[in-house]
Amino acid sequence: MTLIRLAISLFALISLSLTSFAQGTGVGTIKGQVVDDTGAYVPATDVRITGPRGFSRTVQSDALGTFTVPGLVPGNYVVRTTRTGFAVSSTPVTVEAGRVASLNITLKIEATKQEVTEKKKKKRK
Repeated sequence: MTLIRLAISLFALISLSLTSFAQGTGVGTIKGQVVDDTGAYVPATDVRITGPRGFSRTVQSDALGTFTVPGLVPGNYVVRTTRTGFAVSSTPVTVEAGRVASLNITLKIEATKQEVTEKKKKKRK
């Protein structure tokens, strides 16, 4: 009888441990750094993460251009970055349970288009 109780207790302990382990690693993280064409950090970049089941979260890169979004369910996400003076960037990424998906995002300077319209003056007679 004591052996059966010991076996049941051991089974319960192992089951609880595995459940706790699975819950702790059932999510993943997206971590990245935003730089420009020269490799300089781009702080204060809006980083919007969209993914499964309508998930959406926006964070901002820090002084070193880095950002971290933890607690993501496994699946496919899109990381969209916006910053004044730079072109919008979209990067697909797959999040796996218990893993960190690392991104290095290089923003390109946004080209501005300027048009000059010249009006001809009518000559007076």
